[in-house]
Amino acid sequence: MEYLQKLTDHLIKNKVSKERLEAWAEDGELIFSSHSIEGGFEIKYTCNFEVSDVKLKPVQLFFIVSSWLGKFNPERQEQGLSKPLFFTERLANGRYDLGVKIEFQEQYTLVEDPNGEWEIGGIRMNLKSDFYNLFNEDEAEELTLFDGHTQDNSLEK
Repeated sequence: MEYLQKLTDHLIKNKVSKERLEAWAEDGELIFSSHSIEGGFEIKYTCNFEVSDVKLKPVQLFFIVSSWLGKFNPERQEQGLSKPLFFTERLANGRYDLGVKIEFQEQYTLVEDPNGEWEIGGIRMNLKSDFYNLFNEDEAEELTLFDGHTQDNSLEK
């Protein structure tokens, strides 16, 4: 479940405290063809991301998630995936409990790999997620939160 892992990593990379983040998958569905295991299979699942007692504003979390989805899961509508859902609870002192629920569909295929964990027809193979057809670790830049009041130097000469 690469989408779950990579979005979790992205949230942590972008100011979401690892200690305050919970991420898990539920409602998984296995989609496969019974005529050929070599063709692979798909999984459809719902990811839950919850952060508790954080200074992060809801719109900041939504931006981090939506920018990642736009880059690494742009085919959501064509896949028939539901729109992400969220919840927010405002706490004292500008803190929040926040959550996002996102549905993913991920395809796994067998690829030849000399170190693969599966052997089919005398050939070593591994499972590969379609996520890696889209994802380039070097392109997943850290987002910078810019505070225009204290960091705007455009008027200084």
